[in-house]
Amino acid sequence: MARRTVTGRVDDLFTDAAAAGVAVTLSAMPRRWTDEAGGRVLAAPDHPVVVTAGAWSASLLPTDEPGIEPATGRYYRVTESVAGVPVRVRVFEVPTGVGSVGIDTLVVADPGLPGYVRGTAGPKGDTGDTGPQGPQPPLGAAGAGAGIALRSTDPTTTDARTPTAHAASHAAAGADALTLTQAQVTGLAAALAGLLPLTGGTMTGTVTNNAASAATTAYGGGVVGDTFDRWRILASGAIELGPGNAARDTNLRRSAANELTTDDALIVALMFRHMGSTLGFYGAAAVARPSITGSRGGNSALGSLISALAAIGLVTDTTTA
Repeated sequence: MARRTVTGRVDDLFTDAAAAGVAVTLSAMPRRWTDEAGGRVLAAPDHPVVVTAGAWSASLLPTDEPGIEPATGRYYRVTESVAGVPVRVRVFEVPTGVGSVGIDTLVVADPGLPGYVRGTAGPKGDTGDTGPQGPQPPLGAAGAGAGIALRSTDPTTTDARTPTAHAASHAAAGADALTLTQAQVTGLAAALAGLLPLTGGTMTGTVTNNAASAATTAYGGGVVGDTFDRWRILASGAIELGPGNAARDTNLRRSAANELTTDDALIVALMFRHMGSTLGFYGAAAVARPSITGSRGGNSALGSLISALAAIGLVTDTTTA
């Protein structure tokens, strides 16, 4: 059978410390309970409880535990004595439940009562008749005093004028503009601190723009006063460039795996170095670097050179044998 711990305290009225010389005794009412399920008699002599620093606790069988006789009318009595003289006796029930429960929640906390068990709240009673109307306060003008009622005809309660629209005056630059600081809006300062200002700033994370299609502009920019973006990066990765006062006319894009293509001219002011293993010019297919063969003393080496240059597209071979 599950038990439940009941706790209590006995403190000194004048010092609020643990009372000295106080003994606590628990008794069962009635003195004998019968465990029908276990087939045993539960004797209940007076049980002294150890009081430590004014606090005591006891593990008690709930008074509503099923299978115990008498089926109803089972209670506990706690007696508090000073120097062997009982000074307070309280009767209480222990309901079934989980966890400890304080003695003050189980009995009526009223020193004028002998300690009867606190029962459950009864049903709400009927609403009584309406009482007579109370006395009315004296009437007076607005501001006459806290105990003076305002007359319904007081001029401060009426205003025949047409209400003036004033929303515009509260707007920015209005005659009576309303202003709020960031601190007056909860969380606004922290939210703004996490945003990149329009004037620019430093970002430490990755910027990703997932556009609807490959031809959609992901990013673009230019100079103040431009009528067209000077540069754009499309979602496909293609780069478009222009003068800013006309449409963009230059591009650079990925045309195949490991391949960049531009539909426009490419001018290199400094060194141009080709690191690949094949090369082609003027639309010719890229081929490996050709080898020139034949004797320099005759035309065989010249013929080999012409064939090699024609193979990479640098010349058109229209020579005859």
